[in-house]
Amino acid sequence: MQTALQQMTKHELIELLQLRDQRLAERDQRLAERDQRLAERDQRLAERDQQLDHKQARIFDLEFQVKELQRLVFGAKRERFISEVPEAQLTLGLDTTDAETAEAVKAEIESITYERKKAPRTHPGRMEMPSHLPVVETVIEPDEDTSQMQCIGREVSDELELRPAAMHVNRTSRPIYAAAAAEDGTVRIVIAPMPKRPIDKCIAGVDLLTTIVTDKHVHHMPIDRQLKRFSMLGVDIPATTVESWQSLTAELLRPLYGVLRASVLKSSYLQVDETGLAVQDRTKSGTTHKGFLWGYHAPLGKLIYFEYQKGRGQVHCRPMLENFNGFLQTDDYQVYHQHKARDGVVGLACWAHARRTFEKA
Repeated sequence: MQTALQQMTKHELIELLQLRDQRLAERDQRLAERDQRLAERDQRLAERDQQLDHKQARIFDLEFQVKELQRLVFGAKRERFISEVPEAQLTLGLDTTDAETAEAVKAEIESITYERKKAPRTHPGRMEMPSHLPVVETVIEPDEDTSQMQCIGREVSDELELRPAAMHVNRTSRPIYAAAAAEDGTVRIVIAPMPKRPIDKCIAGVDLLTTIVTDKHVHHMPIDRQLKRFSMLGVDIPATTVESWQSLTAELLRPLYGVLRASVLKSSYLQVDETGLAVQDRTKSGTTHKGFLWGYHAPLGKLIYFEYQKGRGQVHCRPMLENFNGFLQTDDYQVYHQHKARDGVVGLACWAHARRTFEKA
């Protein structure tokens, strides 16, 4: 017995296959439309969740600001960072228990007024000239002839003066002498040895190197400003040259840096903290990376040692603290816990952080 498909002609089979393909295409289109609607719904849900997260974060931020404002206005005076709240200032509808208490105390205080004679204000007088400064004296004689007169005194007036910076060239000249010829005819040349310089074959003298380093690291004058000052004095020096002088001078001070490190570690009481700072990256122009300046303070000896590190992990402070014995005071950063747990070390907390927590409670 033949089936229905076997009874169909070739043309009918083709039409049947085309109808099947059409229905499959329609189904695929409906599935694609459904997937698109689901994707749009998911996108709307994601946007809504993002908006909710943003609003929640905003709420947390505003709540934190309100708590901080309440702490500043109604907290202990030393934590307010403001002197007093002006009487004319509008209230925010916050808790006014402390303000009401202050008003009640103020009402019980009796106001007493009296008059007194104001003490005359005396002028402190001129500042005394420092005795260690050299004195450049200028004598001014009268215009008329004083050859037949007798000097009976002097009227002296002093003023403090500053000699402007000036650059000059230190020229070292070493005469070369030739001794009398020896019996074999040789002539001995005699010349004084060259004085030692901080940096070999460097044209910068000791005073110039000292000024560059001191002005940058003590007086906080950048190299660029120093170069402009040198230019005003008639001397143009490339920035790379001055930076090289500064680096070489720092290398000369490295032994003192090591002595300072050893002196700090010998202290029985050490305070440690690290501070992040942006550091220029030589490998990438115009970019910076975050480095850390570690400070080690020995209060008893009034010594402080700074050390730059690329990070703030255990590996960066271990060389300094692994052999330290004594009182170690830090904040609660976990890197310090291991060192405080060692034998011979007594860990101290940061009292400022502890007080801040109690005050905020």
